Amino acid sequence: MQLPIFPSSTKLLSATWGVFEKDNIVFYLHNGSPVYSHDKNDLKTFRFITATLIENKSCTATDLHRIFLVGIRNFQRYAKQLRDGGVDVFFKPKDDRGKCHKMTPEVIRKAQEYLDLGYSQKRTAKEINVNEASIRYHLKKGTLKKKELKKELQSISERNRQDLQAGDNLGIATTRADERMLAINGKLQKTPIEFIPSEGVDFGGVLFLLPSLIETGLLSYKNHYNKLSGYYDLDVIILSLSFLYLCRIKNPEQLKRILLQ
Repeated sequence: MQLPIFPSSTKLLSATWGVFEKDNIVFYLHNGSPVYSHDKNDLKTFRFITATLIENKSCTATDLHRIFLVGIRNFQRYAKQLRDGGVDVFFKPKDDRGKCHKMTPEVIRKAQEYLDLGYSQKRTAKEINVNEASIRYHLKKGTLKKKELKKELQSISERNRQDLQAGDNLGIATTRADERMLAINGKLQKTPIEFIPSEGVDFGGVLFLLPSLIETGLLSYKNHYNKLSGYYDLDVIILSLSFLYLCRIKNPEQLKRILLQ
C-alpha cells in the first residue's frame, strides 16, 4: 500500500493526484510518485497529459483550471481531441493552413457560375455560403476568374471631357451629331435610346422615383397631345423636366452651371 505523501509545495488536483514543479519541469504525482512530466514551456505535452488525466477520471477539467488557471473549456477540448484523434492530434497535427475546406471542386464550379453572371465577390460568397476571403483567395490563385466586361466603364470625368469637346462643333454636350442632322432635315422621327456602361451617375438616386412617377400618370399627356417627332420627343422632354424638378433645378437655364451625366 502506497501512502499519498507529497512534497510540501505540491498543488493537489485530488486526494491522490498532485502537480509539483522543480527546475522548470512540471511533475504529475500519484500518491507522491511521478507518473508524467514535461518542460514548463512544452504546451503539446501539457495538453496531452491533462487530457489523459481527464479521460482516465483522475481529475476533472475544473480541478485543472483551479491549478493552472486555464479555461475549463480548453481542458474539455483537449480531452475531446484525445478521445477523437488519439495521441497524434497533439504531436502530429494535420497542417491545414492555407486550405479552404468548404471550397470543394463542386463549390468552386458554382462560384464560377455566379461570377460569370456578373455577381460581385461578396454576393457570390453569400450565395454559396462561404467567406468572401475564400473567393478572393481562389481568384488570386487562378482557380476562379472574374467575368471580363465587354466594354470598359466610362468615368464621369471622361464623359465631361467628351461633352466639352463636342462644344467645338455644335455646342457643349451636343454629341451624336449624325442623328441631330437627320432630325434637322426631318428624317428622324425619334432618337434611339442608348445606354453606356458608366462608373457613376450624378443625381442617380432620382431614377428610383421614375416608376412611381409613371404610375401616377407622368406620361398621361399621351391621352391629350400628339407625339413630337425630332431629336427630342415628348417622352424625353417630360422626363427631363421631371428630373430637373426632383434635382431642385428650377429652370433649364441653370443647367449651364451644372454637369449632369
